[in-house]
Amino acid sequence: MKPHKLKPLFTPTEHYYLTLHHTSWLVAKRPLLMSILLTGLLFMCIIWSLCVGSTTLTLLEVSNALLGEGPRMKQILVLDLRLPRVISAIAAGLGMGIAGSLLQNLIRNRLATPDMVGVNEGAIFAMVLVSLLFTQTAIVWWVAPVGALSAMLMLYAFCRKHEHQGYTFIVMGLGFSTLLRAITEFLMATESLVHISSIYIWSMGSFIGQSMTSTYAVLCVLFGAIPLLSYLVTQLNVLRIGSIQAQSLGVPVKRVQALTLILAVVITALSSAIAGPIAFIAMAAPILASSLLRHRSIPIWVAGLCGAILLLVSDTLVRLLANPAEVATGILTRIVGGIFLFWVIIKDSLKGRT
Repeated sequence: MKPHKLKPLFTPTEHYYLTLHHTSWLVAKRPLLMSILLTGLLFMCIIWSLCVGSTTLTLLEVSNALLGEGPRMKQILVLDLRLPRVISAIAAGLGMGIAGSLLQNLIRNRLATPDMVGVNEGAIFAMVLVSLLFTQTAIVWWVAPVGALSAMLMLYAFCRKHEHQGYTFIVMGLGFSTLLRAITEFLMATESLVHISSIYIWSMGSFIGQSMTSTYAVLCVLFGAIPLLSYLVTQLNVLRIGSIQAQSLGVPVKRVQALTLILAVVITALSSAIAGPIAFIAMAAPILASSLLRHRSIPIWVAGLCGAILLLVSDTLVRLLANPAEVATGILTRIVGGIFLFWVIIKDSLKGRT
């Protein structure tokens, strides 16, 4: 009887070797191919989202509007109404997917996502508090990272001495998130709806009337963080074998964990600043990305693309299903997210029995 051969985590045939002058790169085939396919799918979703709505446009009409040609009303519809909403959904989805993947791989639990451990609610609480105290009408997006980091530091202070940090982190995060959400809703309930209508709509997770200010901030952070993300992905892949083993291989475990946590919190906060608390995306995108990559590597970039596609499709569907009314995208993502969470739990329980 032949001995059973274990399939290695990485094999030479699963990578492309790229050489330029005296520099060589080893690029995994499956993540690269999946990224190309998902980018193509995202492009098709963008075209679909620009074409459909209360007024359906043809591809030629959308192309003409993007080039500044055709009827003025169609240019306004595409350039001023639909395109900013599409770009905002993509930016927020990218951020949520990347941040969710960072947290899930850091804590090693698929439920450890920003919207489950209080990061989202910390950012939203800070934004609502500052908006009510100083503006009452505008969304002060730049305070989101401060609120999110404060919430994460408080949660970390409570959990760092517990033996089972991953489990404790999630349970206490859920309670902390619920507490912050309740305080935020109480603050809004004490104000006149006339004064806080925009804040209330935004707090439901909505792209209605979205400005591009916070969207540009998220995109700048994501592009600026590409070198750091590439470094963290390499280190986190080694950390999968265990903290002690990774440290023996030269990985600065504490520094990598701290950088991962801070970057995930900042990206999450800025993504929440775009359209409020949108659930499900940060949890589902990394899970889908891991399935596409067959759990062989940390799917940061693929998770970002999955998040962008999921959020753009959700926002487009909610526009179509609720037409002619305007419904917050966060409502649809909560419905789908609840179903998805049940599916993940049932799937894991069935695997445990086999």
